[in-house]
Amino acid sequence: AVIMLAVVEYPRSKEVRILGCEKIEKKDVEGKIALKEGYFSRPSLFTQDVDAIRALYAEKGYNRAKVEVRKTPVDKEHSVVVSYVITEGGKVKIRHLDFLGNGAIETGELRKVIETKESRWWRGGEYKPATIEQDLKNIKDLYGTKGYLDAVARVERLEEVEGGKALDLYLGIDEGARYTLGTLTWSGNKVLKDEEIEKFVDIREGDPFALDRIENVQMLI
Repeated sequence: AVIMLAVVEYPRSKEVRILGCEKIEKKDVEGKIALKEGYFSRPSLFTQDVDAIRALYAEKGYNRAKVEVRKTPVDKEHSVVVSYVITEGGKVKIRHLDFLGNGAIETGELRKVIETKESRWWRGGEYKPATIEQDLKNIKDLYGTKGYLDAVARVERLEEVEGGKALDLYLGIDEGARYTLGTLTWSGNKVLKDEEIEKFVDIREGDPFALDRIENVQMLI
């Protein structure tokens, strides 16, 4: 038996258009798009571009933005005009932000290390997932400075309010155990005695096992 395979290549993109872009500058959207004029119009590129455009809008607080891909064939050519049609929607605000599970660190101190804020008349307070991911890392780092090396921060709950125009955000924290320093000993020091080294360090037995302070001691020595 003879098997014949017919290979049909994807049409090339004759032109790439951005439609519906009003709240973000068009050049910023264009900078995120991988598909260019003359490229093969592959589905994987469409998916990549749609994800990139939506991520850009999410960074600006437009988490409900939608992107549709339209392909218009060009007469007498094996090519298409590709249009990314954007429905921007409105920004999603943070109406209320609270922490759950924090006992070792006050809520006010936690608020100081995160960028996400509640919406107020003098500030935006948009819901930005990428910013929240960094906020969770900042919370973990703060706990690490106080000896809670196993602390974990996460988005515990998101509740839509005001018809989906706003969110109540709850960040959950598992603090874990608090680690403290045991007996401090020095080894390998032949030039300086232990007592001389201890003059340069600000950590003592019983202090929180804080990585930032230990790293600082290493730098001082």
